[in-house]
Amino acid sequence: MNRIVTIVMVLFCFNSMAQSKGKDDFGNETYFNIGYVLPNMDHVNNYNPQNVATKKMAAEIELGAIWNFRQVKLSNIARLGITADFISLGCNYVTFQEAGYTSISKVITGRGSLNVGPNIAIRCFKDGYVDLFAKARPTIVYDDIKTFKYKESGGMGFGFRYSIGANFRWRMLMIGGEAVYGGAKAIDYMNFTADVPDNYFKMKLGYIF
Repeated sequence: MNRIVTIVMVLFCFNSMAQSKGKDDFGNETYFNIGYVLPNMDHVNNYNPQNVATKKMAAEIELGAIWNFRQVKLSNIARLGITADFISLGCNYVTFQEAGYTSISKVITGRGSLNVGPNIAIRCFKDGYVDLFAKARPTIVYDDIKTFKYKESGGMGFGFRYSIGANFRWRMLMIGGEAVYGGAKAIDYMNFTADVPDNYFKMKLGYIF
């Protein structure tokens, strides 16, 4: 909790600085994006060891901002800054039919996080930029499992995760990719603590305000 409060205070300070300055070639940006997620199936395979064919849906949405340090010029075409996602919400929904049973099994992993880290913005041409970034991601997870063997189990948990990625921005358009790593643990209603491996890669399409 202390980590989250500290991050919120840092983001508030950066946002205040952004509002007090006008835009230049490396202006501060606010964005919203939708991500198509390619989840790592290790978590599901714990409950589906025979790798029975699965159906999966996974997505993520984010609302965030990029602040550039105007006084820190890496070069005439590059600036160091901070990127942050104020809201990051995602979910993996996977179903499969266990061998020998007709009922459908499911594994649902939901997550919410507040993400922040360094960003290097590189100007490619007028209004066109590439961002290279890394983020720390304190994450709340929800894990829900319903299989023939495990019946039904689920719980909330927490993990401190991280990611690396790149964006291309042109005027109001943002496209990019991001790989997310790190562990999380969930505690079910019987106070059983379980690891929730949830590494994934996402491709995102966004709108810049």
